Amino acid sequence: MAEVVQNISRRIRRLLPSACLLVLSFTQMANAEGISFKCGPASGTYFHISFDLESHHAVMETLSGEPLKGRADATEDVVQFHIEKAGYPDLRYVLNSRAGELRSFAVPGRPSFAETVFPCVRTELRPILSRYEYL
Repeated sequence: MAEVVQNISRRIRRLLPSACLLVLSFTQMANAEGISFKCGPASGTYFHISFDLESHHAVMETLSGEPLKGRADATEDVVQFHIEKAGYPDLRYVLNSRAGELRSFAVPGRPSFAETVFPCVRTELRPILSRYEYL
């Protein structure tokens, strides 16, 4: 009986490094795939923000359907975005996934870009993120 237990123990020790490597590979693939959120006011109109924290890419699909690209950086449950729009300074947003909200920061001198909080829910990954380099 003791010999059987020792054989099993040796096999497990030999397989453990391979199993750990496999788990790490799947984790990295999941992180590289990206995440999308659907955000918007209660009126039913909404926009999407998609991001990949490994590459720091972010794409916002505006209400009009215009894709805007930018950068995403994360700390715990908060993701900060700097979205590029021609003729404007970077548009700043903070997504709090735990609270389910996206906060936009005001752009000085641009009343249409006032500070606003939008409710958000996670949704399926939007294909626009894969076209980041072409935007």
